[in-house]
Formats: sequence, C-alpha cells, structure tokens
Amino acid sequence: MKSITDSTLAQTPWLAFLAVMAMVLVVATWVLWRRQSGRRRPKAAIACAVLSVLIHSSLFWFVPTKDQPGKGTGDAPGEIDGNAPVMVTIADVESFDPDQSASLDETPETFVPPLELPTPEADPQPAVVTAPAPSELPMQTSTDPPEFAAEPIELNATHAEIDQMMTDLLLADATLSQADAPEPMPTPEPPMPKPAAATPQPTEPLAAQPASAASGVPVPTQTVATPVASPRPDDFANRRGPARRSALIATGGDDRTEAAVAAGLRFIASRQRPDGIWDPTTTGAGQERMPLGENRNGAGKRAETGLTGLALLSLMGSGYTHLEGPYNDNVARGLQALLNRQANDGSMGGPAGTYARMYCHSIATLSLGEAFALTRDPRLAQATADALSYSARIQHPSTGGWRYQPGDTGDTSQFGWQAMAMESGKQGGMNLDPQIDHRLRTFLSTVRAGRGGLASYRPKRPPSRTMTAEALASRLLLGHYVPPAEIAEAEAYILQELPGMGEDNFYYWYYASLALHQLQSPAWTRWNEAMKRRLLATQRSDGSWPTTSVWGGYGGEVYTTAMGCLCLEVYYRHLTLHQAPEKIANGAVRPLVR
Repeated sequence: MKSITDSTLAQTPWLAFLAVMAMVLVVATWVLWRRQSGRRRPKAAIACAVLSVLIHSSLFWFVPTKDQPGKGTGDAPGEIDGNAPVMVTIADVESFDPDQSASLDETPETFVPPLELPTPEADPQPAVVTAPAPSELPMQTSTDPPEFAAEPIELNATHAEIDQMMTDLLLADATLSQADAPEPMPTPEPPMPKPAAATPQPTEPLAAQPASAASGVPVPTQTVATPVASPRPDDFANRRGPARRSALIATGGDDRTEAAVAAGLRFIASRQRPDGIWDPTTTGAGQERMPLGENRNGAGKRAETGLTGLALLSLMGSGYTHLEGPYNDNVARGLQALLNRQANDGSMGGPAGTYARMYCHSIATLSLGEAFALTRDPRLAQATADALSYSARIQHPSTGGWRYQPGDTGDTSQFGWQAMAMESGKQGGMNLDPQIDHRLRTFLSTVRAGRGGLASYRPKRPPSRTMTAEALASRLLLGHYVPPAEIAEAEAYILQELPGMGEDNFYYWYYASLALHQLQSPAWTRWNEAMKRRLLATQRSDGSWPTTSVWGGYGGEVYTTAMGCLCLEVYYRHLTLHQAPEKIANGAVRPLVR
C-alpha cells in the first residue's frame, strides 16, 4: 500500500533525471542571455529554452500518470481516495407516527415530511446507512459542479513532499509537548439541572399532503445493524421542555436574554426568502472592510448556504425544528433549500467564493446534523451522511485540518465548524470512522500555544483569543481531555478581553461563550455578565444587531443577529460538562474512550 510520503520522482529515476535536466537548461538559458558578446550565444540560449520547454512538457505528460501523494484506498491512516466512501453511518434512525408526520406545501421548495411513514415496531432494530461513493449519491442538486463543488487538489510530488516535511516537524513538536502531560485526579461533580428525559412529540405538525407533491428528498434504505457500543447523552436535551427554563436560570440566563433571543429570531425569520434561503445580497453581507488588514474580496456576498445554515442554527438553538414550534415552516423551507443546493459529492458550499465556500459547507452541514439529531427524521439522514462524508474526505490526512480548499493543511477557524459538524453527526447516532477523531486531536495538538492552553490560527503562529476560545470549545465539546492548567491559562487569556472592550466581535464571543459555559467556573460568571450587558445594550429595536462588528461586513445583519442569538442561547444549547459524564469536568475527569 502506498504511503502519502512516497515520491513519484523517487520511484522513477528517469523522471528525476528529466527534471534535473530541465532545471539545468533553464539556468543555461538565463546565463547565455545575460552574456552580451557573440552572435551564437543567443541562438544557443534559444536552443536551451526550446529543449527546456520540451522536457517540461514531457514531465507534465508523464507525471500525472503516476500515483500521487494524497491518493489511495483510504484503508490506512494518511491515505485518501476522493472517490471512496468514508464510514459515516447511522446507528439509530427512528420512525415516526403517521399522525404526527407532516407533508409538503404546494411549492416544491418547501421541505416537510411525506404523508405516510412506517409505524415503528414494538422493539425497532437500529438501522445503518453507509454513505455511497460520490458518483452514487442520490442527491442531484448541483447543476454546475465546476463552480459549486470543490474538487480535491492534485498536488505534484515536490509540493506534497515539502508539505509532508513541514507536517512531520509540527507533529513531532506537538508530540514532545504532550509527553509530560500530568494525569488528572477525579473530582466530584456539582449538581446541575436534570436534562430532559426524552424528545417531546411534535406539537404543531405541518399539514399533510399527498406524497406525489414531495420535493424528492429520499428516505434512506434501512438495514439491520449493530447498535453503537455505548449510548451518548442527548447533548441537545436542554433545548426542550422544562429543562430549558431550568438550564437558563441555573447557568446565568434570565427573562431579558430570552426576550432578546425572541426578538432576534423574529427578525431572522422575517428576512427569509420564499424559497427558504437567507440572501446575503439583500441583508448587507459581502461588504469589504478589510478586517485584520486583509482584503477577502467581499467574502460573504455569495455565502447563501452558510448564512442559511447559521440562521437555522439560531432557530434550532431554541429547540424549534421543522416538526414543532412557531418557526417550523421557516426551518422546513431552510432545510429544503440546503438539500436543493447539495452537490453530487456531498458538498454544501453552494456558489460561495474561495474564502467562504468551506465555511458555508461546514455551517450548513452542522445545521443538517443538528436537525437530524433533534428530530431523527429519516429523510435528513442520507444528506447529512453525504455532507459529513465530504468533510471526512477533504480532511487533511496528516494534520487533520481543513482550510479554503481540499488539500490545505488547515486553520483553527475552519476547524471549529467542521469539528462541531462531526459531533452533531455523533449526536444523531452516526458512526464516524475513528480516524476522523484521531485527526481532530492531531490538529488541535499542532495549534497549541503558550503552556498548552492557548491556540493560534495556524501552527507556529502567535496565539489569539478568538482561536484560543474556538480550540477550547472544540476540545470540550468533543470530549477531549484538557488539563486543569491549560484550562486556567485559556480562561485568564480570554478574560483579558471581555465583551464591551474594544471592537465588537460576535465570532469571538460565540466560541468563548461555548467554551466557558461548559466549565461553569468563576470565569464563566465574569464573561457571562459582560456578554449579556453588551448584547442587550446594542440590540436594535427590530431585534437585529448592527453590522459594525469585526466580521459584520462580510456576514451582514442576519449573521450578526444569528450569532447574537446563539450567544444568548448558550445556557441551554448544549449540556454542561457536569451534565455529560463522559466529558471532562473542569479538566479533572477523563471522558469515556470512544
């Protein structure tokens, strides 16, 4: 089996000879042209240039026929096949009572349950849905694959070798830095509000309609499979029923924060198009203000799927789904719009440009994953598995990261959304290839900074508070062990810049709130008071938040309002560490091995 570090030129000596000759001829051409005297030298230079072009052409002809790094069967760590299916399976798909299922409106753009679904058996067996290869995916949503679907980048051997050498150095440093990590001692867990025991049945099902009007969302084939090895707690249980109010009060929310969320969700719902999309162009997105001094060409102006996914996350953050709640129609249309834009390879990037496409994919995938985990609607199963399989295929095989293009070694900002999408799949009962989690851990180790509790945007870069918050939230929500000293270092760093200090940064606030809420420490109390004070003071009368924040120009008013709502839904959006015993508690209890 071929390793990713194998070199095409090393395997084929004559190709290496041709490459060396081509370089020699290029140098000779340059030297001859530099020499001014003599008439024969320019002719010699031209001859050298012609030979160099011919040899380069032969290299371009022969090298692609050889196996390239980054391609393979996917059977071993460090090998990827862009066409091979990645193990993303569903361990438990629940059937619905036909009386509680819903159906479609007259327009095919509206996504709702079909008229009839099978009645669950007395003791239903779990089902498994394996994501097929991209060429076999049932969704036919992309009419322009070259623009909508990002294809894996074919790297030449030299670039792959350099990338691998840098990766090996980073991984070696990360391994050494963790060699002396202290073993934690168990500590008692404080009492926290009890999560809801079960998902309530839909209270406001959509009107039923004949199945012939359905929009073509496939119901995946169900085959008997083995249940997951250990049950996972419902991380979204506090979003529903009495548990929501209990978690709100117990962890720092109040009636004012709930009123702000309600106003924000009303604003978000009012900005949705009839086809289900939240449109960046009509909500102020794509404005280039060069945050951090870099021009990203108005990155958000075509980020339809990302903005729609973010709006859906804010609605579902309060427990509203396409099957229940006052926004069931908005969620249904938004989900259908995402499914309609899913490419044949599973990508959810839509028409977004380079800087936004991968964000769009991961955020839209996260929204599909949460919708499926909250409802277990089988019609969402295959699309969710396909989107997660796409993420798994483009995860860098060595660093474990994601960035703007498939094949990039990764950055922490992209990583957080992809990691949370994978976690939402687990919450929905999907079995992910263990290599995915191994690579997640690898990437997080390469961006650690300080004494281990800080994080940088990319390896070897200076740490930042935003990336520290995102990395800490990812580690905690994924259930990774974080030593107490690293938690203390991260908390102290984050508390140096509370909301209200400097320019508003909803992105930073979102991840810092996720991380510190998990810990329920004095740092959370300080952060929460500052966050509430700033968000409540800056919300506008129509329920929105202004776009004058750091990334508000790219995202527009739907972005800032959705992020503001997500910050104020943090009290019940996820269980805290103390409510999820397989996760760590203040860095002192190891999670169960998965």
